[in-house]
Amino acid sequence: MAEIWLPITGEWQYEVSSLGRVRNVDNPDKMLKLSRRRHQCYFVASRRGKHRIYRLDKLVLGTFDMSFNRHDPQQEVIHLDGDEANCALVNLKAVSRQEKIKIWQERSVYRTPKDRYIEMRDEKGELIKSFKGYTQAVRFLQADGQLPPGDVFLRRGVSRLFYYLNRGSDPQKKVYGHYWRAPLKAGKNASDRPGEGS
Repeated sequence: MAEIWLPITGEWQYEVSSLGRVRNVDNPDKMLKLSRRRHQCYFVASRRGKHRIYRLDKLVLGTFDMSFNRHDPQQEVIHLDGDEANCALVNLKAVSRQEKIKIWQERSVYRTPKDRYIEMRDEKGELIKSFKGYTQAVRFLQADGQLPPGDVFLRRGVSRLFYYLNRGSDPQKKVYGHYWRAPLKAGKNASDRPGEGS
């Protein structure tokens, strides 16, 4: 499939391609660097000291498919191969927000590998409970009434817990009033980690 370039609406100096690449019209041979935030790709447009951030998958689909409104919060994009970094037009499909949530649940986007688990500990480091995945942990917090109002929905709570436990190098993070350890392999504990447990 040949790569097709089209101008980005409102950004006269930039073009986006059907393969999910972005370039400056003044330097068309050089592809612009994209940013990653969590599992999504972003493009930052700059002009006269002002910056605008675009989610790449929505930008590509909105540019090549006029029926898709990238500014509508109820319109979402899924990646057919499951790879959020692959923003080629043929890999993108417009869906509703509800459809995307269902697809993510079917794909188990936030599921940990089968041989890993998450630990919830108190401030002294004592184990409170271990979970087989993010969804199980958040459902426990829901049932116990420990989630703030903004995170009572399963997807929101799972997303936040996943984000905090996978950022930075510190294996233990404080979230929702407890200390959590990022996914550990089954059979591992704090004493198995270098510099911990002693």
